[in-house]
Amino acid sequence: MKFFLNISKEDQLARFAEWLEDPKRNWKISESDYTERALWDDYIAAFEDAISATSTREALWYIIPANHKWFRNLAVSQIMADTMEALEMAFPKPSVDLAEIQRKYHAAVAAGRERKRWQPSPRDRRTEPVLGPGVAALGTIRREVHWDDDVADRPCGGREALEHSDP
Repeated sequence: MKFFLNISKEDQLARFAEWLEDPKRNWKISESDYTERALWDDYIAAFEDAISATSTREALWYIIPANHKWFRNLAVSQIMADTMEALEMAFPKPSVDLAEIQRKYHAAVAAGRERKRWQPSPRDRRTEPVLGPGVAALGTIRREVHWDDDVADRPCGGREALEHSDP
């Protein structure tokens, strides 16, 4: 799909005025915007030649009136949606045995439920919160990672944990 967004010479000049008046749009202004306006008719002829030479049945040019952005956006999106729908695309059929994949998934879920839950070790039963290697104690959860353990979530004292941490 190829779109030519056609804006009128008058609307282009009105947009230039908006860019000059709005400091947030001043960055859009370039000297060539004004010097090239003298060549407007030459540009239109060149666009028409290029569109005629490159538009084919398989790759049409859509010339969209673009003076009103809402209409431009509506027209482009409608053409794109219609074109995509006409392609009658569909998701490919799975190349795996879905029943077998579902069986493996449910087995993994069941195994996860049977996994041993975290049990506090004597080190974790201290009365003061302690920060050590691999511990992050910001907020309400302390996540502690040991070389031989899984990750364990447990309540944390927040600020107190930072103030009473061991070296």
